[in-house]
Amino acid sequence: MVRKLLMIGGAAALVLGLLVYGILAGRILVSARDAAVQAALRYVSKTVQGSLEVGSLRGSLLSAPVLQNVVLKDAQGTVIGQIGALRLSYNLLSLLRLRLTVHEIAILQPQFTLTEEPDGALNISRALAPVQPRDPEAEKEPASGFGLPVAVVVEDVQLRGGEMALGLSALP
Repeated sequence: MVRKLLMIGGAAALVLGLLVYGILAGRILVSARDAAVQAALRYVSKTVQGSLEVGSLRGSLLSAPVLQNVVLKDAQGTVIGQIGALRLSYNLLSLLRLRLTVHEIAILQPQFTLTEEPDGALNISRALAPVQPRDPEAEKEPASGFGLPVAVVVEDVQLRGGEMALGLSALP
């Protein structure tokens, strides 16, 4: 479960990092902003078995973007969950100290339907599973130093007005 949460957090950090990269590269125009978000979403969708979609993006990528109508689908296109709005508040100036301070992540109106598949796995774990399975031999080798070039500090995470439905098989 922790590994799955780390994968979700890693994907979110990756999307945020790609958005920040777009800002630093001078992509301030609205069309360029939308193109950067779509590129990040395509990258995330290529690395996991499911897909991630964003209806629209409001606000400034410099400090407080708001992603609206975020949808997670499984490989067959079935909607697993949706988020009405995902608000971020961060300080890009902290990147000068190789640290990204995220003041707030507000997840508004999340709605998820988690179901157990015939093999006992949850649909969300299958959707967020990597496309390429990990090589067990690679995990035994020492880390090669790959990681985020900056530290990411999240100060506050809020969930508001959400609902989750669980569809689990009955016990024998």
